[in-house]
Amino acid sequence: MDDVIRLENIVKVYPPSVVAVDNVSVSFRKGEIHAVVGENGAGKSTLMKVLYGLVPRDAGEIYYQNRPVHFRQAGEAIAAGIGMVHQEILLIPEYTVWQNIVLGQEPTRLLGQIDTAKARRLVKSKIDEFQFNLDPDALVGEISVAARQKVEILKLLYRNVSVLILDEPTAVLTPQEIPQLFAELGRLRDDGHTILFISHRLDEVLTLSDRVTVMRRGRKIDTVEAKGTSKEELARMMVGRDVVLTSQRREHPAGALVTEIEHLSYKDGEGRQRLNDINLSVRAGEIVGVAGVEGNGQFELVNAIVGLIKPGAGIIRVLGSDITH
Repeated sequence: MDDVIRLENIVKVYPPSVVAVDNVSVSFRKGEIHAVVGENGAGKSTLMKVLYGLVPRDAGEIYYQNRPVHFRQAGEAIAAGIGMVHQEILLIPEYTVWQNIVLGQEPTRLLGQIDTAKARRLVKSKIDEFQFNLDPDALVGEISVAARQKVEILKLLYRNVSVLILDEPTAVLTPQEIPQLFAELGRLRDDGHTILFISHRLDEVLTLSDRVTVMRRGRKIDTVEAKGTSKEELARMMVGRDVVLTSQRREHPAGALVTEIEHLSYKDGEGRQRLNDINLSVRAGEIVGVAGVEGNGQFELVNAIVGLIKPGAGIIRVLGSDITH
């Protein structure tokens, strides 16, 4: 396969002396899914933002389709055919799917008026072409997070990008939604698109990717074929030592009640219910996990416990004392 992108000796230093990307060289092929993995702070997202024009590089060269490029902003990268979907979904909830997709690049009539019929038709054509199973007339605020992510991807496909950068795309999805995303990305790859997949979830990386580049502390450690490696080997490259990927648990009796939450509720500044009648207790010597897809109240729960937000109702007690703010 031909290399569609080459990064050579890329360096990015944040003041005063934080080296986020340290002399990294890597290439990405046409029609492949290429994962970029590493621990938090390894430099993988920064490297992709340098490619996309969101972060200026301090040294090195970028070649796209064998030509040197220097994108100064994301719009230049998109115009060239490179798009990025961020973890934070940036759509207008009050707009429909098709309105969000064409926003900023609407087809117009002779006098500059938006041709809404043509815009909707073009979006419906893209939905059908890539088999994304979306209703173009649905309000974005009323569709699932997984569907919103598809809208973000279609915004770029509508602009005819051939390279898609996805930053932790499964972080906002339920386990049931991930296989569908992977199937859609596989179809895009088979259609000739290049997918750059930023992640630290090694099971997903090995399932989806053709090749994997591992980064550690700003440096590229290696690029390997996904079929020829394992979770253990990737983890070893990510942290620089052997990693035990299984844990052995022993029974540990819980102690006295330490933290107690009763009927905790909270609405954000826009009146949206973020916490609804939460009841939770934590005992001494106990680890309590709070699970859920990102954006379902975990952040607000922690902020309420530590006093950063004021709940609308409920009580928080620690060692018997009411600490509700």
